[in-house]
Amino acid sequence: MPKKTNACAGFVKVGLITGAGLLGIPNYAMAQQASSNVGVEELVVTAQRRSERLQDVPISVTAVTQSTLEQYGVGGTLDLAQAVPGFMVQQRNVNATPYLRGLGNDNGSPGDEPAVAIYVDGVYRASSSASTFSLNNIERLEVLKGPQGTLFGRNAAAGVINIITRDPKQEVSGKASVGYGNYNTFSADGYVTGGITSNLAADMSVYYKQQFDGWGKNIATGKDAYKSSSVALRSKWKLDLDNTVITAIGDWSRDHFTAGPGTLPGMLPGIKSQLDGNMYYVGLFNIDTEISPWLTSVNYGASLQINHDFDWARFVSISAYRVANSSLFADSDATPLSNFTNPVSGGFTINFATSTHDTQFTQEFQLLSPESSKISWIVGAFLLSAKQNPVSLVFTPPSVTTTRTTEIPNKSYAAFAQATAPLFEATNLTLGIRYSIDKKSRENKIVNGVVQAEAFPNAEWKKPTWRIALDHKFTPDVMAYASYNRGYKAGLYEYNANRAPISPQTIDAFEVGLKTAFLDHRLVVNTAGFYSKEKNLQISTTAPGGVTTLLLNAAAAEIKGIDLDITAVPVERLQITASGEYLSGKFTSFKNAPLFSPRITPASAAGWGLIAATGDATGRVTNNSPKWAINLGVQYTVPVSIGNVDFRVSDSYTSSYFINIDHQHKMDGRHLVNSAIALRTENDKWEFKIWAQNLFDKHYYVIQQARTSGDVGLAGAPRTFGVSVQTNF
Repeated sequence: MPKKTNACAGFVKVGLITGAGLLGIPNYAMAQQASSNVGVEELVVTAQRRSERLQDVPISVTAVTQSTLEQYGVGGTLDLAQAVPGFMVQQRNVNATPYLRGLGNDNGSPGDEPAVAIYVDGVYRASSSASTFSLNNIERLEVLKGPQGTLFGRNAAAGVINIITRDPKQEVSGKASVGYGNYNTFSADGYVTGGITSNLAADMSVYYKQQFDGWGKNIATGKDAYKSSSVALRSKWKLDLDNTVITAIGDWSRDHFTAGPGTLPGMLPGIKSQLDGNMYYVGLFNIDTEISPWLTSVNYGASLQINHDFDWARFVSISAYRVANSSLFADSDATPLSNFTNPVSGGFTINFATSTHDTQFTQEFQLLSPESSKISWIVGAFLLSAKQNPVSLVFTPPSVTTTRTTEIPNKSYAAFAQATAPLFEATNLTLGIRYSIDKKSRENKIVNGVVQAEAFPNAEWKKPTWRIALDHKFTPDVMAYASYNRGYKAGLYEYNANRAPISPQTIDAFEVGLKTAFLDHRLVVNTAGFYSKEKNLQISTTAPGGVTTLLLNAAAAEIKGIDLDITAVPVERLQITASGEYLSGKFTSFKNAPLFSPRITPASAAGWGLIAATGDATGRVTNNSPKWAINLGVQYTVPVSIGNVDFRVSDSYTSSYFINIDHQHKMDGRHLVNSAIALRTENDKWEFKIWAQNLFDKHYYVIQQARTSGDVGLAGAPRTFGVSVQTNF
């Protein structure tokens, strides 16, 4: 059973609930200084590859600053669902598979790339294992919803997470913080910046977190389960030569997680979910396996960005090289059984280990119009050259080891252009186009030292994507827009199967939106309605046998919904926010879908667990599509003699949803409440904070999977709480 929290948990819970109301993560930061200028502070974003007011961008964008993320406990990309309604992320082995508005891909295997593209300082991260990382030392984070097929085009079929880190400053400054939480968790965060010469500035950030005690136990071995550790380093150097600015960035991070998956309870009363007819469910945070499963991800890279201002345009070059190494050791049946023969498949895999070495080089060139231009335009070119090298060791009875090694080269070339021109005094038309050429292959597939012939060694796809948008300003604070976007995600191979690649998926997305500000910017209301149609939707499911994954295309699907973001500052020091999304998605054609069903009456010769079959999934709800996702909240600041006290609580609600085509796994709806009380001294010199996440200790799963041996799942974090001290200089 999970470890019990002590009396401090009750103190934290009572103190935080008493001190605050409900808080959601806003699209805007509230001005912290005490002044008569009460209102919602505007943010400047680069959603269209240039700096613009968020309220002037005809795209549904959620933007948050680093201080907001720190204040409300969003420590990494896996936590973003608590900040952005409609954003979801599944943790699959060492990879993360993000979703936006019900669109995404849950494969995450070597050679695949997320449908929600991730950019950090303009650099695209192709590897799924590079999608999970800590959000430290950032200036702001922008989540662009819907296909971004022109300016960010590379596989951005569902949206973009655009992360911008801090720029170094000439003036010496920085921060340092330390913290301690339950489960014997230590954390530290540091940042320093300053001038090296009169035109060269640099910075350095360090992040460390170590959870020494697990949320639960491995019953078979007696060791802790659900432990984690993270280390991240980043440095940026900026050389300002008047018309030319050169920025060099280097980063390295390592994340380690000791966890499950663990066996789930039987799906129906009396159903035996495991190989031998026994139940091995031992609690939400406990596992029962003969090994101690773990996964590790190491990411590092460097980039060089050159900005040069001509009289007639601005030139940008972004060159980057990245490496993502991931390793996994797991027990596929999630039981203490070893060398067990499954009567269904004849020989069932018990333990397996995988490692992947991903490398990528990207080069992007941009030419942008000057700020004085009446027509805002950009043209550019993009190159990606990547390679994935997965290696897997599969241990099967009786003690036979199968080794598989594969190389998956991946090349992409694209040219793009977009322009926004005024049609009338307050009306603008935006047209964008991108043409992509994607080449993928599968080489040097070796099984137990023997090179395997490939029936389908090479594939190439050529696709145009586009954007058409019209926006009109009724007043300086009221803008309406409508857009049509074509999104595209390249096809891909299954790295461990000699089958033809699955086809690219395409998305036609329509959106109408309204961005408004009232009462001298004390009230900001943004809303958008969207409708999308998907063809050849890429789907991942468990293959018959229950061990490997199977990739296929669903013929068609459609998704529609409404986004709403409200931020209000009715009086000084009080901020009220509400943001939410209503979503409705279904498969409009999916005839031969892989489906699992429980074995109701197991025979001794047939085994227990699940039956894998095919069926018609047309009309079923799409995966990872909760009908409702809502954030609500209040932040209030109380002046005291030595500074200010902030009271904050966030409530992130997600309604129930399915994560599999067969609908055997329905994730329950849940409220996740985070809260904090922070004392900030004058000029923010010091901050003393007490915080709690998942305040009401909601028990839930972040992922569940169907297997013919029985269902397995990975638990979400229990209630965590702690204290931290930070100084700014």
